[in-house]
Amino acid sequence: MVPVGGGSFGANLGATFWSKDKGAEGVKADKEGLKSLYKTVNRLAEGFVMMNKMGGER
Repeated sequence: MVPVGGGSFGANLGATFWSKDKGAEGVKADKEGLKSLYKTVNRLAEGFVMMNKMGGER
């Protein structure tokens, strides 16, 4: 298992959204949550590429 996060060291792993009790519209408006999601996905992709270069198992 390789933990991947989009936040600072010690932050929750993965992306987190705050809807402000507005449902999907609130989540769409959460710019910091979206930024966290993009960073998490980018780090996951970087880790995958790095593992493939090292010959890691899939």
